[in-house]
Formats: sequence, C-alpha cells, structure tokens
Amino acid sequence: MAEIKIEKKSLPWLWIIIGLIIVGLLLYFLLFRNNGENSITKDDSITTNTAQVTTPDKATDDPVSQYVAYINSDRMMTLDHEYTNGALLHLVKAIQAKARQVGYNIRADLDRVESIANDITKDPVTTTHADSISNAATILHTAMANMQQAKFPGLQNEIAEVKEAATSIKPNVQTLNQKNAVKSFFDKSAQLLQRMN
Repeated sequence: MAEIKIEKKSLPWLWIIIGLIIVGLLLYFLLFRNNGENSITKDDSITTNTAQVTTPDKATDDPVSQYVAYINSDRMMTLDHEYTNGALLHLVKAIQAKARQVGYNIRADLDRVESIANDITKDPVTTTHADSISNAATILHTAMANMQQAKFPGLQNEIAEVKEAATSIKPNVQTLNQKNAVKSFFDKSAQLLQRMN
C-alpha cells in the first residue's frame, strides 16, 4: 500500500490579516506622529506682531532675553504642549529676574504657574489645558501688573495689552484652536518686560 503524504497548507489569509494589521498600525503611528507635530498650514498659521519684540543677537544669561528668544524661535504649539510649557517656564524666570533687578518682591503664585506648565505636558488629550493656560496667564499678568504699578507707572498701556491678551485665552476652547491668543499673550508679555528698564 502506498503511503500518502499529507502536507499542511499554510493559511495565506492568516498572513494577509497579520500583514494588514501591521500596515494599519504603521499608518496609525505615522499619521499620529504627524498630527503631533501639527505642521502649520495656511489656515493654521500663527500671526505674530514681532516688530516690537526684539530678538537678542547672542545668547545671554538674561532670562528676559532667553524668554524672547524662546518665543521667537521656530518652535510651534502642538498637541504635546512642549512649546507652551517652555514659554510659561521661561516667562516665570523672566518675571522673577526683572523683579529682582528692580528690587520688587513678587507676591504672585509663580510656583503655581510652574506646576501648571508641567501639568499641561502630562496628558496631551485632556480638555482642560486651555483652562490651565488661562489660569497661568492670569497669575502672570497679576505679577507683572503689580510690578508695573510699583516700579513702572508709565507702562500702563503695555500692561493693559498684556491683560487683554491674557483674558482672550478662553478656558472652554481647545488650546490648539486659539494658538494666536496664547502666542499674543507671550508676545505682549515680552514687549512689556523689555520696556521695564
């Protein structure tokens, strides 16, 4: 009697399904990474008024110059909020340095702003980032307003612009949908700090 060899057939449909899953995962991660970078398109561009904000020619130890250089860099606001985190932390240092320079004791809760800046990078998909950033802008505005009233009474228009920019950051609107408002707050704060001589 002849022996019949039975060969197991490979299941091509199994390999096709596994291949589709792998391709799907690769596409998902590639598309998600591109969304995280949030390339600026014509409709998404951030308009800035950098004519009055001067960028230092060289890196210095001056926290105000470092803050101005940071907000004028090529960094963009993205889903991970790294730019906003860095801008808030640089702004806190700049305000503290300016206060020390003019001998003013800041009573604002700048430590709370540092905490907010770090919290917004922890969970990129939470919907409370704008609320946190608006809160931080209010705290920072108050610190600059108190210093302006005590040491720089001639800068009333500039502090009014910072206040307007701070209040234009709406807590109930996603941060990436109000990039211009957040960037405007950073720009107006830079202009004010540079004028505090």
